[in-house]
Amino acid sequence: MNRLPTSPNVLDNTLRLMAFTASDSEIDRLADWVFSAPIHLEPNPQREQQLLGMFTQLPSPTLGSVLQQAIQQQAIELPQLVSQTRFPEGLLTKLLVDALFISNVPVVLLKNLLLRLQIPFSVAQSAIEQTLQQLRMAATQEANQSAGSLAFRRENGEARSAESRQEGRSLFENDEAVAMYLHRLENLMASA
Repeated sequence: MNRLPTSPNVLDNTLRLMAFTASDSEIDRLADWVFSAPIHLEPNPQREQQLLGMFTQLPSPTLGSVLQQAIQQQAIELPQLVSQTRFPEGLLTKLLVDALFISNVPVVLLKNLLLRLQIPFSVAQSAIEQTLQQLRMAATQEANQSAGSLAFRRENGEARSAESRQEGRSLFENDEAVAMYLHRLENLMASA
């Protein structure tokens, strides 16, 4: 072997050559060559712009934040909104903190709420999708954390039964169910 690697990925090629080279002198020569080579750490301008763009892009708001903003702008008290829209207060408070899957809310009640707060469907749709994404990530993280617990550890039976009840609620939270829900909501808001 009398030729040194010339490709951009010098380290990979050097390691590959070292694996096939048996003599210590060749390994020393390659190591000297690698450590004496200048290191060019110029970032790729396109990749740099892409990464900076990710930091400057604001995440789309969730349904809870859109509802809270509309309530603040219109200066409506929560009990007044509940009585005007006939929306159950428990459901509304869960929606405001993004703690509820959207298909657990009757579509007609959500339509009345959105119309009363003057939130257009396009804004509500993107907010619902963002909320769903956050709820799914939270459920995944919770499942990963609970998977790490020991199988033989005794736990509180009530906590496990409450957890299994929550799992049943999200069984129909797939993309198709949400798409059907949003399509029905769009039709109802368009006809109102």
